[in-house]
Amino acid sequence: MAKSKEQKLEMGKDITKRMVAASASIVAEYRGLSAEDLASFRKDLRKVGCEFRVVKNRVAKFAIDDVEGEDRDKIKSLLKGPLGVVYVNEDVAQGAKHVIKFSKEKKGVFNVTGGVMDGQFISLEDVQRIAALPSKDTMMASIVGSLVAPHRGILGVLSGVPAKLVRTIAAIRDTKSE
Repeated sequence: MAKSKEQKLEMGKDITKRMVAASASIVAEYRGLSAEDLASFRKDLRKVGCEFRVVKNRVAKFAIDDVEGEDRDKIKSLLKGPLGVVYVNEDVAQGAKHVIKFSKEKKGVFNVTGGVMDGQFISLEDVQRIAALPSKDTMMASIVGSLVAPHRGILGVLSGVPAKLVRTIAAIRDTKSE
């Protein structure tokens, strides 16, 4: 059923709002994907704070004009064929991992073409590099570990001095008691 101009404008505003609110948006062509596969993909994405939406190309092109960024033409070039957009709302690395994994599982019927991150165009290769990054939690744990490591070393050295003093006094005591 054809959509009225007002409905298309609303759809465009919704796409713009979601793109602006998302940490990243990944565009993928889903030609020939079954409804069951799409449903399970959407379910998996929700677990990591992402959502997949089917978009109309013409409406998406108008919506991109409202999004800030320099690479509008590059982004518009992605909008060909039956398209869906994955809006990554939380951890970009986790979202990209799920999308790339699904793309590999459904090779030929689900193809990532690129995306947008912070208003900048990102290519398929960029999405793959982002997917290779560790998750946000892992990176935070690594940073905290790096910050704490020097303090642990100093603590070991400082606590070693009194311990060595106690052992020395105990050794003197043991030799005098013999």
